[in-house]
Amino acid sequence: YRSAVYVYNSMFKLVYSVRSNEKYAASAAVSPDGKYAAFLLYSPSNGLYARELVVRNISKDKEELSVRTEGKLPIKTGFFEDGNLFLLCSDGISFYDEKFKQTTSVSFGYPIQFYRSFGGYIAVLTGETKAGATLCMFDSEGNKKFTESFPFAVLDVQIIDDKIYLLAPNAVY
Repeated sequence: YRSAVYVYNSMFKLVYSVRSNEKYAASAAVSPDGKYAAFLLYSPSNGLYARELVVRNISKDKEELSVRTEGKLPIKTGFFEDGNLFLLCSDGISFYDEKFKQTTSVSFGYPIQFYRSFGGYIAVLTGETKAGATLCMFDSEGNKKFTESFPFAVLDVQIIDDKIYLLAPNAVY
């Protein structure tokens, strides 16, 4: 198989599995309450990638969401602490509410250099290189909370007590 995903409940009983010879698994996440599992799968498709985001209710063995898109490489899916979900791809990010309805989608004009998710936020650094890149901060509903371009290389970002800290080669901002 190119990918195999197995989901077990708290009693270690297999509740869901998928195996595929055609798709690769890019990312998986479990909701903070442990009720849902999200899977990000992809396969090459005419120079792009066919991307599939699937969310399953673990206890009911029920599919809650299945979204198929085509575009650049998928990177990550994950849950925020409030149960909202994100799908990050190299060409943009989509946000879903706790009922798995898409709320917002944002396209990026430049490659993603890195991302970090923190509780109710996700930070995405985009640019041709880490030097001169733009940092965008989104909340769990997809609202852009902060956007700033920096003339120096941003090596990492952290959020502590609602403050944004940037690590540069010679300083922390």
